[in-house]
Amino acid sequence: MPRPLTFAACVLVGALASGQVFAQSVRLFTDWQGACDNLRSCAAMGMGPADGDSFGFIDIRRSGGRDADPQISLAFTFETELQELPLEITFDPPGGDNVFARDAKAEIGRDGLLRIELPKDKLTAFIAALRRAEFLRVRRLDDAPANQSATVISLKGAIAALRWIDEQQQRAGGVTALVARGERAAGTIPAPPSLPAIGRSPFQVQQIVGKAPTNVAAQRKTACPDLGDDAEGDEIGYQITPDAVLWQMPCSRAAYNFASIYFLQTRAGPPRLVQFEKPEGGALVRNMTEIVNGEFSEDDRSIFFFAKGRGLGDCGVRGAYVWDGRAFMLSNWQEMTACRGAPLDLWPIIWRAEARGR
Repeated sequence: MPRPLTFAACVLVGALASGQVFAQSVRLFTDWQGACDNLRSCAAMGMGPADGDSFGFIDIRRSGGRDADPQISLAFTFETELQELPLEITFDPPGGDNVFARDAKAEIGRDGLLRIELPKDKLTAFIAALRRAEFLRVRRLDDAPANQSATVISLKGAIAALRWIDEQQQRAGGVTALVARGERAAGTIPAPPSLPAIGRSPFQVQQIVGKAPTNVAAQRKTACPDLGDDAEGDEIGYQITPDAVLWQMPCSRAAYNFASIYFLQTRAGPPRLVQFEKPEGGALVRNMTEIVNGEFSEDDRSIFFFAKGRGLGDCGVRGAYVWDGRAFMLSNWQEMTACRGAPLDLWPIIWRAEARGR
């Protein structure tokens, strides 16, 4: 049964970073998660109740531009071969009957999820319904009557999540706010930050097969004191420049999370433990040393990671680092706090950057 991230799971995900497990741009409001990235683009997601087993979601996204419209949809992971699925959608307690059409149909989107997009002219009625109701119930109309159990999406925390997003996007008290509306003009909202750019270092990676040098292995023992000599995991080397080798070394393991540390070894000096960036309070802090379920891609010279909050892989942190010739720079960070069955396509992005060059 889906449940919130447990303390043990948080500890496992915490292997990705020292200090704070999750970035400060993610908040959980009962059954809703709010998240904003470094461009002030925000997302709110409504999920099934913590004690339920529904896999329907309300997905609300809005960029940081002063005139940006919210994009609102229902998303489902129903198993079906149909390109569109007839649904009955009702609020509980009843109300908001004019928000969704009686013959609503979910269509397969580009992300492979069944979606119903909310028309712009229904936004006011939708927000009003969120204030009154506690649940949204969705029933498939293609099933036999005996199989027509409802998918339940909780609305508890919805208004708080949207109010928080209004504050993060500096819309609170203005005419463009979703719930914290006021008379302040849209022109007072500052422009969002620019997309950071990373210059991808041009080189050809060669993989080195064999054990790491003794000085690298010695530093690994210091950095990972709890890992025994017989611990499982491959020591992998990558010749990333004519003078430098990147060593990926096992550091810790659990049921579904395997942490590695990385050393950069050059001919001129001793191996150096690589530190990675993580988002914290809207900025990047370079103080991570362990990467969970990390994999180095030789094609684009990036390290991809996926720290799972539980074995199902429906929560946690995932992203990528790009080598710019001097350091690994964060290019993408996605984060899902609540373990409620959310597919990866619905995970919000907390940090984004553009990697340029090959």
